[in-house]
Amino acid sequence: MPPEKPSMLFDPDDATLVRQTQVGVWHLYEDISGSKRIFSLPLLSRGKILVEAYNGGPYMARMLKDISGIEGCKPFFFGWLFVKLCLAFIPAISLWYTGQLLRMVETAVETRSVDMDDLFRTGVGRVLAPFASRLLMDIANSLQSRIHVRIERYYSQRAFQTIARLDVPTYNDNASIQVSFDKLKYNGYSEMTWNIFVNIIEMISSTINLVSQFTVLISVFRGHSEALFLLSTTAARLAVDALGNQRSMWAMKGLYAYKTEDKDYVHSEGLKSMVSDATCRKDMVAGGLGEFLWKQYQAAIASIGDKHTDPYSLVTNSRYTIMTRLTEYMRDPIDAVSQVYTCLKVVQSPSSAPFSLATLQLVNNTMTSLNYNLYYLGERVDTIADSIDNVRAFYELLDCPNVVKDGTTPFPENQLDMSLGISIEFKNVSFKYKESDDLAVKNLSFKIEQGQLCVIVGENGSGKSTILTLITRIYDATEGEILLNGINIKTLKLTDVRKAVAVLFQEYAIFPMTLGQNIGYGDPANMDDIDKIRQAAKLGGAEEFIDALPYKYDTFVTRPVYDHSYGQPSSTSAFAGKTVDFKKLKLNERQKDFSGGQKQRVALSRTFMKSLVSAENTVGLLLFDEPSASLDPRAEHDLFTRLRELRGSKTMVFSSHRFGKLTRHADLILYIHKGEVLEAGNHVQLLKKDGEYAKFWNLQAQDFL
Repeated sequence: MPPEKPSMLFDPDDATLVRQTQVGVWHLYEDISGSKRIFSLPLLSRGKILVEAYNGGPYMARMLKDISGIEGCKPFFFGWLFVKLCLAFIPAISLWYTGQLLRMVETAVETRSVDMDDLFRTGVGRVLAPFASRLLMDIANSLQSRIHVRIERYYSQRAFQTIARLDVPTYNDNASIQVSFDKLKYNGYSEMTWNIFVNIIEMISSTINLVSQFTVLISVFRGHSEALFLLSTTAARLAVDALGNQRSMWAMKGLYAYKTEDKDYVHSEGLKSMVSDATCRKDMVAGGLGEFLWKQYQAAIASIGDKHTDPYSLVTNSRYTIMTRLTEYMRDPIDAVSQVYTCLKVVQSPSSAPFSLATLQLVNNTMTSLNYNLYYLGERVDTIADSIDNVRAFYELLDCPNVVKDGTTPFPENQLDMSLGISIEFKNVSFKYKESDDLAVKNLSFKIEQGQLCVIVGENGSGKSTILTLITRIYDATEGEILLNGINIKTLKLTDVRKAVAVLFQEYAIFPMTLGQNIGYGDPANMDDIDKIRQAAKLGGAEEFIDALPYKYDTFVTRPVYDHSYGQPSSTSAFAGKTVDFKKLKLNERQKDFSGGQKQRVALSRTFMKSLVSAENTVGLLLFDEPSASLDPRAEHDLFTRLRELRGSKTMVFSSHRFGKLTRHADLILYIHKGEVLEAGNHVQLLKKDGEYAKFWNLQAQDFL
């Protein structure tokens, strides 16, 4: 076996090895113990043309109206627009100065004299023109960055608000919606909106550039101005290019790590993951959390403000050094100096000037620029056609309606009714899922009175979970009526129904938040009250294992923002040939994996947070779908004991394929088989009937004999 490589600590406190940089919400740690290799920028690829872009006209107008109304955006926008238009004229100005220099040479040859003051002014102007171009480009990029942040922030809130309000059938049954939101989340909202406006301005700028350069070139053709190009400046330009090439992020060697402790950013990313995750959709909708999550996201985004949040550009920005920027400022002026120097040489010895070569150089350089701008203009047209269609699709996504329609009747009409629970009645209810040809439940009719304990039993796949889903209006029944306190559920306000019902689904969700937040979302109004969260955790059986954790209720099951370490050390790095140990950075330290039973206790605690701990006592109906599936016998016994104590004050409905713990105490047992109610009654009545319930009861009882 080869010998094990020695390990070396990546120590952020050792300034000779690691450089720390604070960029927005991120801490960047970079290996500076060795040199880094320089690479060229990758080639840019041309976008594809999309048809039917003209359909996006109304959406373009809507986008421009939205962007113009973003707070703090207008000053930056008009400043950026002014700078971009100025930039469009710089190439023509530079060409004009070049033409003037060549014309002076021609005059000097003919008259054997030159106006030195005029030559000096023209020479200075020719040198400053490219310098001004680089300066204006930096200003434009800086302004555009500020615009970009504001637009990204605005549209991320718009998209978040949309995705938070979508119901389960709208979101889960439409794969294209999920794909579209995922694409937006990773590509950025400004890519879908602001960039089209950038492309339009760039197209206008390219057009101005073309016309102005062509106009100046015509004026140059009126005479034959010539100058000598110095070969030595070519070598200087190559040297500058070698020093100034930006390093490619994908090919660059070196060790890096970045992490964030910004609570608002971590929380905002957790909220984005939560509303985008199909597994969280049922719990989110049933808990009526959409509007609350939207307000939390707004607050988090406002707190983050203009702080940098893109981790992937950190390394690239760290490589963009002062030397890199300085060499970019030097490139074009070197070319300009060569032309000025040539002009001086011609003045000193007019008869030896190779006039035809100088004129040819000027024409060739200008034609190259014109060809590039023509190509660039065509590419912008293609990109705009693409972007308009994307804007149309984006706004159609924001306008996406829900499948489940809201009612108008408040619920309950009398809050005192909640103290006795909620009655439920199914009248000839049938339902089938979109992807299935068979009915999940068929012609169901039953009634659960206020305060009763009902247990729905049957084999897996019999339709038990579907019944609970219909009670919460996650889906609407295909046929028949569902009544809550005697009122058709479709006429009731959805927010009221979901405030009155606490549900634990079999496929429960653990949100990408801390354990405390996971429990607190059961009652959003009190989610920052740690005493109530602890009380709910105790009722759900989660208090003991949470208190044993190092970070307790601040522990993440899945942290929505990951800290990263990556890269390979360069050959001159102190880490070369060694295994790099990043443990001192404590990346993702608050995240921990949990067992299925522990996760179910957290989900149970969230249900108790809503139904029992809430001071408002707005919950009158508890729904539990296989609540003990991942619990050990002791935890299951404790849970059911606590729940039976609520009998009479709240209506409780359980679904289970395991008999015994609750069925003996149930007021009503519904035996479901293939979506139909075969038997209904209490435990004693169904045993006397000696039907399907009795058969399965006796079958399971044999395991304990």
